[in-house]
Amino acid sequence: MFPKNPLFHVIFAILLSSITANAQITLGGYVKLDGIYDSRQTVSAREGHFHLYPAARSAGATDTNEDNNILLAMFQTRVFGKIQAPDALGAKVSGYVEGDFFGATDATVSHYVLRHAYMKMDWASKEVLLGQTWSPLFGSVFPGTVNFSTGMPMQPFSRNPQMALTLKNKENSLRVTGSILAQRDAFSEVGLGAAVQRRSGVPMAGLDIMHAKGKLTAGATALFRPIKPIAGGENVNTGAVSAYLKYNTPKIILQARSVLGEDMGDHVMLGGMAKLTNGTTVSYKAFETSSAWVDVANKKNPSVGVFAGITQNGGLKEAPVAGTVMDYSAIRGSNIENVWRVSPRLVYNSGKVRLAAEYEATSAMYATTRDANMAPVAASTDKAVINHRVLLGAYLFF
Repeated sequence: MFPKNPLFHVIFAILLSSITANAQITLGGYVKLDGIYDSRQTVSAREGHFHLYPAARSAGATDTNEDNNILLAMFQTRVFGKIQAPDALGAKVSGYVEGDFFGATDATVSHYVLRHAYMKMDWASKEVLLGQTWSPLFGSVFPGTVNFSTGMPMQPFSRNPQMALTLKNKENSLRVTGSILAQRDAFSEVGLGAAVQRRSGVPMAGLDIMHAKGKLTAGATALFRPIKPIAGGENVNTGAVSAYLKYNTPKIILQARSVLGEDMGDHVMLGGMAKLTNGTTVSYKAFETSSAWVDVANKKNPSVGVFAGITQNGGLKEAPVAGTVMDYSAIRGSNIENVWRVSPRLVYNSGKVRLAAEYEATSAMYATTRDANMAPVAASTDKAVINHRVLLGAYLFF
């Protein structure tokens, strides 16, 4: 609510007119209604909307997680502002701000939350980006699913405050981007939290190399992440690598990505940090995660597409010594061997209106045994659990 002091309104009007006189601001976004049905309870956020995988069978004679779940929600509604500012330092200057009503936690659903906010300076041979946007591991190649989860937990998902420098050739077909980033754990239900990265005293660092020519885009990404799990202790360094491609023709678009990383919980994937206690010695070691997915869609109206992906929990790099006590509480899906998903979709556009439908089959193999490196391994008696999701979405773009 604005202050009642008239002087405030005068100053606000002067500032607004000054900004708009020197920059072009374009507002946009969409209003979206999601209708969701799940055949069982899920590991998810925001009242079940942000779906990762089906919940495990509950203990006891009755599996209470077999209960269905339904949801009607509007909090995916999104508003953005594109800013075109006057040139500065010989560069074309632009900015972008975007948010939605997804909330930062389940307790703040329907609260407006910042997604992206950055300024960009563009020269002929380089670009500088300062602000918050996608992690290099998310990048510009990601699934076209109707579901907001965008292929997680197979696809890395994280937005980070960062400073990025991109070097590009004259044709802009080759782009090399180096960035330093801070961890922002919006999904803090699992993990050690963002404080362990801040107190390491060292930012994350990313490197992305992308080549685009004609219909084909291909690239690779590496991410280095230092954290300090124990106050006053030593930094633990982890990393991740990814390879991706996009094949874009007038008739179809095909995208794919593979990922291999450690401590991937902050990218809303399986994994995290295991706490190892041996006598009086306490240490933290990362669980490894691998994933791969492919997404293909035609460009007709209506458009038909399908996403398919799988992710595997790899455990520790090295087996712990005998007598070590393991704590898996900071690991997402610590007892899951693998998760796979197949989700076909249908999207119809008419003017500013979009109607979409998607079916998801997501399987999680919960394991009762582990190998020498503590990776979950399903026993012969273990059975996967599957969730069937039906999602209907209606959009009004503006």
